[in-house]
Amino acid sequence: MSGVDGGGDGGGGDGSEGPAPRAPRDISGAKRDEVLARLQAAGEPARAARDRAANRTERETWGVSAEDLNALAAEVRGEVSVDGRVLLADALWRAEAFDARMLACKLMTQARIRPDGGVWSLLRAWVFQFDCRAIADAGAAALSRRLAAEPARLDVLDEWAGAANVWARRSVFVATGPWAKMAHPSPAD
Repeated sequence: MSGVDGGGDGGGGDGSEGPAPRAPRDISGAKRDEVLARLQAAGEPARAARDRAANRTERETWGVSAEDLNALAAEVRGEVSVDGRVLLADALWRAEAFDARMLACKLMTQARIRPDGGVWSLLRAWVFQFDCRAIADAGAAALSRRLAAEPARLDVLDEWAGAANVWARRSVFVATGPWAKMAHPSPAD
């Protein structure tokens, strides 16, 4: 998963060039703290209680509206490179909060992302960690864009469809929904 951690294979071995690969992580950490603070500030306690109940999650939930999540995701996508977004999304995911995970998924949801190897690797790693409907559906929306960009990736769906995690199985259906809805699919579709 070298595309996720931002580091390369390097091969230097002596560690003398260690700080250079870590610089994006440091930038992502500062940005992560800023974004987490903005998420918490945008939260509403009443909405947080509703979100927690609706998603049947014990995960910390701040009650950030979908509109605020979408606006923040669009803002960050405009400010941060694709590699930076992968690092930031990973850091937000690791924060473990419901709203942070929702934003992490939204940062990865874009039709045209190039290169998208890091995004694909990160999303694949998250699939088996989906633990409620909203997070699974947000993740599947991002996965759908990556599958459409590279249909050969559909091969992984067999593994997900047979997963013990119900949300991983659900993501197969949500991520492939655009193909199911095609009125006139091409032979390639």
